[in-house]
Amino acid sequence: MPTYRVGKSFLDDIYGTRTISSPRPINYGLEVTKADPIIDAATVSMVKDYYNINTDDYDDQIVRNLRTSLITIENYTNRNIVTRQVTARWKVHPNVVILPNAPIVSITSVKAIDEDGTEETLTLNTDYYSYGDKEIDLEVVLGNYPSLEVIYEAGYGKGLDDIPTWAQDAVIYQLGIYYSNFDESMGTRVYDANSGLDQRAKSACDGNRYLRGN
Repeated sequence: MPTYRVGKSFLDDIYGTRTISSPRPINYGLEVTKADPIIDAATVSMVKDYYNINTDDYDDQIVRNLRTSLITIENYTNRNIVTRQVTARWKVHPNVVILPNAPIVSITSVKAIDEDGTEETLTLNTDYYSYGDKEIDLEVVLGNYPSLEVIYEAGYGKGLDDIPTWAQDAVIYQLGIYYSNFDESMGTRVYDANSGLDQRAKSACDGNRYLRGN
């Protein structure tokens, strides 16, 4: 792989001018797993107020539809809406990576993993460097290793009332599709196959999509 001389960039504060293996961080061989979003009682109550739902009979259905709505919005925006743990693993040897699913709250661990699955925990400002705040790049300066794993918390807040207004609107609009297709007599979800992403939800998300690191 060719090397590129980095001039004025995010590396300059620590390194000055430095040679790295890529002119910009690129996420090759990336796999991301996330914990399921937890839907709290306050979020259910907020949604029921919005749709004037005055019964508790369908709370379980609302929770399931809320979870589906959140994941749909997150897949479209490439952002974590509800804060929870993310595990990102790169299968090839990267030396500069972008953490996906911003905003990043905190980094739990950074590990190099060898061919046998043996893990080595890396140390900040020795084995790797972190750049940015809510949107974070990592540069790993450790020698050869086949895989990198980063575990971190990402998201805007634990409940719907903690997240930005655009995300609240998008989730509520998306929920409307699922709930309106709920057949009360069957007690199961019924979806319109062509419903997809609600146009109002899409409009709320546009301008807030995270196009790096995914």
